[in-house]
Amino acid sequence: MDPDVRVLLKKNLELAEENNRMLRSMRRNGRIMSIIHVLYWIVILGLALWSYQTIQPYLEQALKTYQSLQTTQHNVELKVQSIPDFFKKLLPDFGSSTASSSLK
Repeated sequence: MDPDVRVLLKKNLELAEENNRMLRSMRRNGRIMSIIHVLYWIVILGLALWSYQTIQPYLEQALKTYQSLQTTQHNVELKVQSIPDFFKKLLPDFGSSTASSSLK
């Protein structure tokens, strides 16, 4: 074989081996990144589920408290609306006794 061809074949073999190493490294890095990506989402979803399970009783208690406050507010509004009716009932009695006492 010609020495120039031998040198070219040797360089070609070295480049092919280097290319093969780089491709294997890229494939390995791709697999590792895929595994990390899956683990990342497992951790995110796991934390979401764990926090929901942990916080759920507190949220339910807060919702019950809020509903109780709404009921209390509604009852207070009804009482406030009934106050003018109460004074309207008292006013004629109060007015007539005041008028009669001022005439005496």
